[in-house]
Amino acid sequence: MTDLCDDCAVDTADEILTAFAVVARGFRQVIEDPALERVDLLRMLRVTMADLYATALRMPGRPPRTGVPRQFSLLPSDLWVAIRDELMRRLPHEMYWTALLPLTYETVADVGTRQMAEDLSDIYIDLGNGFQLQMAGGTSADVLDWWADWDVSWGATTVRCLAVLHEVIGDLAMGIYG
Repeated sequence: MTDLCDDCAVDTADEILTAFAVVARGFRQVIEDPALERVDLLRMLRVTMADLYATALRMPGRPPRTGVPRQFSLLPSDLWVAIRDELMRRLPHEMYWTALLPLTYETVADVGTRQMAEDLSDIYIDLGNGFQLQMAGGTSADVLDWWADWDVSWGATTVRCLAVLHEVIGDLAMGIYG
């Protein structure tokens, strides 16, 4: 059996981690940009989250642990609450339809929007903690070790968000929800 791409360069773990960090910062910038609201926010989230997931797929597995993991300060939990609350304000409230059909707004209110805001906040904080580790002097191996569980910690959440974003953006573009 031959390799499908004999001429393809193989990225090193450091190169992949650097590429992932760039994409992760892009996602965090979208979350932090107060000018992005409603459908514009959804569109940017769909692009950055798809890039985030695709780049994470290329990360190497966790390297063997040697010694005690580097200690660092996690981002404060009140930051998660502030991010969630700000996203609740900026996300379109029509999201409950797509996220929760066949339930109605009268029976569930903003549950769909709240779930999306909470999921996005979880991803934001987990990525941010990787950057916290780096700022505390963590090596590439330390940061890779932190982000290596991405498929468990935020990968499934990203896929779920992407599915909802895809449907909501299409539905809003067609004017289905007013």
